[in-house]
Amino acid sequence: MATTGSAALGMILEKIASKDKDFRYMATSDLLAELTKETFRAAPDVEKKVCAVVLKQLDDQSGDVSSLAIKCLPPLVKGASERASEEVITGLCAKLAATGKDQQQQRDVGTIGLKTVVADLGAHPAATRVVATLAPKLTAYITSSLAGGIGGGAGSGGGGSGGGGGKDASDISGDCLDILNAMASGYGALMTVHHQPLKTVLFAFLAESGKQGTRKRAVTCLATLSASMSDALLAATAAAAVQKLAATGAPAAAASPANQANTALYVQLLGAMAKTTGYRFGKHVGSAHPLVAALCRAASDEKSETLREQCLQTLELFACKCPTESAPLLPDATALALELLSHDPNFTEDDEDEEMEVEEDEDDDDDDDDEEDEYSDDEDTSWKVRRAATRLLSAIVTTSPATLEALFDQAVPRLLSRLREREESVKLDIFATLEDVLRTAAATRSASPALTALAVAAVPALVRGVMKQFKARGSSPKTKTAVFGLLRELASSFPGALGGGADAGATPLAAVVPSLQRVLAGGVPGGGSNLRVEALAFTRLALES
Repeated sequence: MATTGSAALGMILEKIASKDKDFRYMATSDLLAELTKETFRAAPDVEKKVCAVVLKQLDDQSGDVSSLAIKCLPPLVKGASERASEEVITGLCAKLAATGKDQQQQRDVGTIGLKTVVADLGAHPAATRVVATLAPKLTAYITSSLAGGIGGGAGSGGGGSGGGGGKDASDISGDCLDILNAMASGYGALMTVHHQPLKTVLFAFLAESGKQGTRKRAVTCLATLSASMSDALLAATAAAAVQKLAATGAPAAAASPANQANTALYVQLLGAMAKTTGYRFGKHVGSAHPLVAALCRAASDEKSETLREQCLQTLELFACKCPTESAPLLPDATALALELLSHDPNFTEDDEDEEMEVEEDEDDDDDDDDEEDEYSDDEDTSWKVRRAATRLLSAIVTTSPATLEALFDQAVPRLLSRLREREESVKLDIFATLEDVLRTAAATRSASPALTALAVAAVPALVRGVMKQFKARGSSPKTKTAVFGLLRELASSFPGALGGGADAGATPLAAVVPSLQRVLAGGVPGGGSNLRVEALAFTRLALES
């Protein structure tokens, strides 16, 4: 392949050295144009100068010039020789690891530069040498941060400017983890020789690092890496996380905020690994599931909401990603989800009162509003637990249809009673879960006639419950739209069920018609097009059946 003219590159490099920022910008733009040519090749001495100039331009006082220099990095790494590419990566690592108080710009440039290179490599052959150069350095930086500084322990060519303070070390570790995660996501198969060292250092980071946000990045990185790990290393990683939970014990893990935060990381890791590895994680569900469920039950005070939410989310991922292995454990998960559907320490009410509420008149809605206002609290996070419980129940229904017949009589009444949920996002998830129940019951109609009979028998109560929400004072357009979305699913899944009954005026459909007429006539304030579309879809299905 032809070599790019040294004279042309020499003129560009000469202009880049100008004191005029406009000249530097134009010259850097010309250099980018040369680097992006497929024919770009330079003599070794010129190539070395180009690499040095690009790294220098990253620190240019002009932001426009610096941004152009960052764009030069990917084509330079792709087109340069292996040695020159290593020098560029090493130079970027040195900027990333700069720990002086006045070197924040260098750290930012190094981080952005490395992320840009990793993101733009694609399937280019240069990816192999970039991973081989970059992975050990980032691993060494994280290891060095655990020892109290980044400076000297960063590996060859990656030293910074002395030991940094705690904040600098933590920030650098977070940036390293972000870059490692991007590498693992795109080039995990090229990192196999680095998996074991990374697993070791990331577990050490989880155990020793002080910043919760940075440790969550380590969890994400470890989970992403697990997708390309060998079965043996995946098993060792899952076993290490399970062992951490088992060694702590559920009561101790939930005993203090610090313990809860630490334990939540390992619970999150197990769920994230199930998400990224799918069926490969199945053989570890049997040991992880009981520990996570026990931990969720042990976290019973109001300060444990985050841990409870994380446990429920992990159980949801187990059910979704490993349905076969999770099947024997689903009764326990179902009981937990049903229990926490109504977890609301700021609002207590007997089940009987909730059921009676379905039958009350619209005039009582003012009282409901007063109660909701009384208990509104910006610091109340219990709604996250209820949302996670709702989504866990949805996952169980959709991934294991065989369980629906056994839990139908428990789940549907409980979901209907929770339609008076104060947090709208949770309420919308409850509507979505009821749709999943109907859809799953319809899909198994031929295999389970008993389930079909249960679903049809529940139609009147379901219609009463959702129409009460439609008519409630202060009901939002999203809730009204969700009502007709659920009715549409009902009409689609069980045609004719809405018109059942000897008295045509007492059918479930008759209870819907007045509100339907208002929607189609545009008489619902703030209804919007989405509500009318759902109402029209429901009307078509209802008339067809």
